[in-house]
Amino acid sequence: GKALGLRVTHVHLGLGRTIVLVKWLDVRWEFKVIPFGGFAIYVPEDQSWFRTRSFLTTLAGPLANLTVAGILWWFIQQEATFTKPVLGDLYFLSLIHI
Repeated sequence: GKALGLRVTHVHLGLGRTIVLVKWLDVRWEFKVIPFGGFAIYVPEDQSWFRTRSFLTTLAGPLANLTVAGILWWFIQQEATFTKPVLGDLYFLSLIHI
């Protein structure tokens, strides 16, 4: 936002009903019931290069998602150990044959 000359006015995190609404750093933050997705509303401080700045701001959302997913994947892979199941072999759809 600020680095690109855009003033963020609202940030919505999640979907559904609002459960927490706070104003912090002159931005209205809304936290929703379902913690999935989100968006920000911003206003340009001037009109020069607005499309480029808006594109870069929009691109930041998916890049942040990929960064968080990559970090989580790395941590999961650090702890991953693949061993044989304790109960023996597991088969999909085994309940249908019972």
